[in-house]
Amino acid sequence: MFESTLVLEIHNAKDSIISIMNNTISNNELCVAICISGSFFVLAIVSGRLIASPIISTEVIQNLESTLTPLKGVHPLLLCLIIFINNALKSLLVILFGILAGIPGLIFIYANGVIIGIVLSFATSAKGWQFAAASTLPHGIIEIPVLLLTVALSLLIGWESLRWLMRRQSNIKSKLTFGITTYLKLILPGLFLAALIETFATPLIASAI
Repeated sequence: MFESTLVLEIHNAKDSIISIMNNTISNNELCVAICISGSFFVLAIVSGRLIASPIISTEVIQNLESTLTPLKGVHPLLLCLIIFINNALKSLLVILFGILAGIPGLIFIYANGVIIGIVLSFATSAKGWQFAAASTLPHGIIEIPVLLLTVALSLLIGWESLRWLMRRQSNIKSKLTFGITTYLKLILPGLFLAALIETFATPLIASAI
């Protein structure tokens, strides 16, 4: 059920992203990059759910709880800012390190997908799929497409770097410029909105289930 919902989100995100992109990158190239990042993400979630044994799930949840423990009691506005800055920095690094053939972006989206798959499996077993969906989808509807776009930009930059390594015509500078511009105009606002929803709306929706 989660996988089909995410596939639908990816499809909708692809259409909306393409409609607002400028002409410096062809639609076909962008479509391929988004589809690859989306496929890796869905595959990772499925993998996470498949390997989510009680031992693995407990270990992952404990690691997440230990990471989030220092944030308990933090003012919601500060928490929102921390979430936003964390995601913003990671997204920027993914784009910049796209010059390494886009591999860091694929590792980033796959690792996050596996963790999400494990957490969803644990939450579904513990409190049902309604709670798992309510804890993920409100902010995930925005955050997931934004992260997929981030990885897609990383792949576009990576493909240009591969062309350069193979002594073929390439323009890494224009792809980096496009990536940073898109980051500032689209990714940052999306991540900020997702952080607001994750901080103020998602907990209320999840607690109502």
